[in-house]
Amino acid sequence: MIYLVVALSAAFAAQDTLHIEDAYRLAADRFPLAKNIALQQEIYERKSGNLTAQYLPSVSVVGQATYQSETIEIPLPNIPGLSVPEARSDQYQIAVSVNQLVYDGGMTGAQRAADDAQRRVDEASVEVQLYTLRKQIDDAYFSILLLGEQEQSLGMLERDIATTRDVLRARVREGVVLPGTVDVLSAELLKLRQNRSDIRAGRRTALAALSRLLGEDIGEATVLAMPHSSVPESETPGGRPEDKLYRLTHERIGKTADIIDTRYLPRISGYAQAAYALPGLNPFRSDFHLYYTAGVRLNWMVWDWNTGGREKEILVLQQQAVDNQRNAFAEQIAVELERYKAETARLQEILQTDDEIIALRERIARETASRLDNGVVTASEYLAELNAEAQARLNKETHLLQLQRAAINFRTTLGE
Repeated sequence: MIYLVVALSAAFAAQDTLHIEDAYRLAADRFPLAKNIALQQEIYERKSGNLTAQYLPSVSVVGQATYQSETIEIPLPNIPGLSVPEARSDQYQIAVSVNQLVYDGGMTGAQRAADDAQRRVDEASVEVQLYTLRKQIDDAYFSILLLGEQEQSLGMLERDIATTRDVLRARVREGVVLPGTVDVLSAELLKLRQNRSDIRAGRRTALAALSRLLGEDIGEATVLAMPHSSVPESETPGGRPEDKLYRLTHERIGKTADIIDTRYLPRISGYAQAAYALPGLNPFRSDFHLYYTAGVRLNWMVWDWNTGGREKEILVLQQQAVDNQRNAFAEQIAVELERYKAETARLQEILQTDDEIIALRERIARETASRLDNGVVTASEYLAELNAEAQARLNKETHLLQLQRAAINFRTTLGE
């Protein structure tokens, strides 16, 4: 993962060109939550280690001192020469106990499977949050492209007006055109420069937002490549991390039900205890001594008043709730896909007439420029037609960007 980020950063720095697919990868790799995927794996490994340790012997040391108000009494008749031993009221013991699990009814395996399922759910949750970065990147990326097109359009318009103003200045000196006509064009040029300054400021803001998302310094000289995406023929979603999260959550609930089943299987363990005690196992001994015990325990729950059954019913209901959420999400995706598909078709239809509109506006602007040169129309009328031509060109570029944005939205919604 680190090598991928370094490679993308090096390639970006070398060519000073950024593609939107690289932006997705850079943002996902640099996003703080991306580190949580590795953390979830570490958490699972530690949980798994604890489960494995359950099959290792457990050793404990216990010490106690007690005093009993009553002790064992042996009711024998008073026979001369026969003494009856008495049990001590005070007792002392320190013991070392060893317990070894032999068979747990499959509880450890079921718990390990449930922990692994939870790990995959947690990782999928992170992937869902990472996927939401795409929309933020799209917003910044296409804003930069659109602002760039607007600045370029205003730059072309400014050059055309400046060229016309230079021609008219010569006509003013010849006495053919009034000086006020040149002033109108000069005022329009100042207005265009103001607009370009505003656009550059907005582009710097969008570049700063994109830089923050990517963790890279995206300078003003950076070229953002125009995306070339199209609506895929297949409209079957399946790559969305949300869908994966719902599926894994369903599976994780099923693994929890498997743990409940293991409660009703026997558990077998061995134990041994060595102690130094007074009096020890023989209540009538009056000295400290060593003793030991060893054995096997069987624990088998055969009836729990159907507690486990009701818990499994709850889990089934939870799975149904997850399935309902997954189906609702699929319906939402279908609606969004139809919207983007319709938007794509609308823009494709509009683009078919954009070139025709531009050609007409070019012809009108040329004719108006010629009439302005002959003093037939005013500078304001000329500027109106020139602005209309520039707007027609900008509209086409805007429609192209909107078409690409709609196609990318479609693929992102689909999960590609």
